[in-house]
Amino acid sequence: MKFTAAIKGDLPKILEVKRQNAFKAVHKAVIRSANELKLEIVSQTQRARLGYGLAKSWRVKFYNKSDNEKFTKALVYTKAPKIMAGFEDPEIRRPKNGKWIAIPTENVPKAPGKKRYTPENWPKLFPELYFAKDTKDKAYLVGQTIHKTTKSGKKTIRRTNSRNESQAETAVYFFLVKQTRQTKKINFDTASKKASDKLKRYISEELNKLEQKK
Repeated sequence: MKFTAAIKGDLPKILEVKRQNAFKAVHKAVIRSANELKLEIVSQTQRARLGYGLAKSWRVKFYNKSDNEKFTKALVYTKAPKIMAGFEDPEIRRPKNGKWIAIPTENVPKAPGKKRYTPENWPKLFPELYFAKDTKDKAYLVGQTIHKTTKSGKKTIRRTNSRNESQAETAVYFFLVKQTRQTKKINFDTASKKASDKLKRYISEELNKLEQKK
């Protein structure tokens, strides 16, 4: 008994169609997965409340997008890489000058520019700050304070004097710590790995679609 195997049709033409299908499948899959990766990272940035500017800093750039003889590639990147890296890679912060890092409490008003005052730019009109420790050896900067709420609902603070001293209360303005660890807010590595897995699946799906069109 003798068996003979043969390919029906024009072999070079069949191989060329498969080659072109591969380019088309990769092209569509790369665009889809790259755009989804960008949306995911933008979403992470927004959820971490890092601000509108950083969320809008993300870009996606495509290479060989209009070249039918090269595979399409994509790069998802940010226009603020140094800032974003700080939120992805948590690190221990230590005081540059002195012994303590001062962390403001809600009692600290916001200075012009929406950031809260620090011990370095603490206005002279505000209560004088004093160093204090509790029974658990935790350190603070506190002040003898008169709190006042304006008609608009804004809370203000002011120094005590001989007239209002009886109304004063001790308020904690800053927690003092010797070091802090920045919380990791975003995880680009996990998002990138998920996008890579999606890319493989999308290529397979696109190839199947093209094969079914025969």
